[in-house]
Amino acid sequence: MIEIEEQKIEPVTTAPDADLLTPAGEQQDAPASKQRGWGFWLHAVAFLFGLALLIYVINRVGVQPIFDALAQIGFGFLLLLSLSGVRHFCRAMSMLAAIPAEHRRFGIWQAFATRLSGEAISFLTFTGPLLGEATKAALLRRRMPLVTGVQALVVDNLLYNLSVALFILSGTCVMLLAYDLPDAAHYALLLIAACATATLIAVGLALNRRVMPVTWLTERLVRLNLRPQLLIKRSEHIHHVESNVYHFYRDRRGAFFGVVGLNLLAHVLSVAEVLLTLRMLGFRPAAHVPYVIESLTKVVNFIFGFVPATIGVYEGSTEIILRTLGFA
Repeated sequence: MIEIEEQKIEPVTTAPDADLLTPAGEQQDAPASKQRGWGFWLHAVAFLFGLALLIYVINRVGVQPIFDALAQIGFGFLLLLSLSGVRHFCRAMSMLAAIPAEHRRFGIWQAFATRLSGEAISFLTFTGPLLGEATKAALLRRRMPLVTGVQALVVDNLLYNLSVALFILSGTCVMLLAYDLPDAAHYALLLIAACATATLIAVGLALNRRVMPVTWLTERLVRLNLRPQLLIKRSEHIHHVESNVYHFYRDRRGAFFGVVGLNLLAHVLSVAEVLLTLRMLGFRPAAHVPYVIESLTKVVNFIFGFVPATIGVYEGSTEIILRTLGFA
């Protein structure tokens, strides 16, 4: 494994994936442009597939029941929207906490606006999180060095994904204990729980033993000549990402756990949003039901993150989850 020696590591001076943030107008190489072109069309096909699935789901349910449900919720929709806003506010606070104090030249409202702008780009375009995170970095660039902003975004997103793994693990365990499931669903949940557990253990061991496992794995794959050019091109970025996370954990321990705590609070607000929605629709679910629904929804969001706005797959998977839990 690649061990990290504190006395030899210098602060990272280049941003991971900084080449993705090249200002408009600068010439890009042909392979990169071709790759982005393929990416666009793949997202376009995924969007059309999701749209078709959404139409199918709506056709199964019917349009009138959807309007009836909206009428039943009424002005409660504003409360749901407020909960969602508070959740994004927590994520904005975690992003702000990831920025070093000496570079934090703006307040929480500017961070909140930056997050909403980036999320809007991610949600409404075929580029997904790639352009969304680049938008956040570009907006932060007005108030701090680009390298610092990118590093903070990378750390914040990695810690958020870590909290997602923890949330998914706990939700799958609750579902396994609370429901008598078919064998297929039972084994699928066991696989999900195993993957989440392995991720958390790997991260914990890496931080505790000061190692960089992805860098080590990348170097081994390069030596085996498994697509060496692609790996060599990205190996430096991968090393920078892991170095940033380790430095953040070592030098800013309070901010590290603060970011994780804010992300977990955002998950709690998501569960509250599901619970409130079900109650507004006339259901009285047990306390663990919205927790399970939200944790499985995050699995769907992770698997189908390449679909713009997760259109169709979000609604279709929600139907499967709710029917499995006994809802109409």
